[in-house]
Amino acid sequence: MRGLGWMLGAALLVGCTGKDDSAGDSASGGVLCTSADLSDPSCESGQAVLRVAVTSGGAPAPAGTMVYVTDCTGGENSAAADEFGEARFNLPAATYILYADNAGEGLESTAETYDLPGCQTTSLDLVLQ
Repeated sequence: MRGLGWMLGAALLVGCTGKDDSAGDSASGGVLCTSADLSDPSCESGQAVLRVAVTSGGAPAPAGTMVYVTDCTGGENSAAADEFGEARFNLPAATYILYADNAGEGLESTAETYDLPGCQTTSLDLVLQ
């Protein structure tokens, strides 16, 4: 959680305290993480595949860029992006905050909140700035 620092901690504290999602969204600058039941009764495993593509300047992010996926309870998963700027996760259906950084180049993405439904593959993009 090295690159996440205080920003993600504050987002979890504010977002997971039952804040109403209608008050804003990540596009308006607020990072919300309100737990949602995204289970599907026809999905036996409740698991999902998340593919995160990270870019920088319109090109794939450098290999080794870290991608962090944190649930509303603070449980964190992280993975290094491959040579194509992609990281993959197998996760339970839930709401997550995603964030990427490349400390070596001083680049980071904005933290974004996503709902990840179970029993499917979801592809998301993060942009390093």
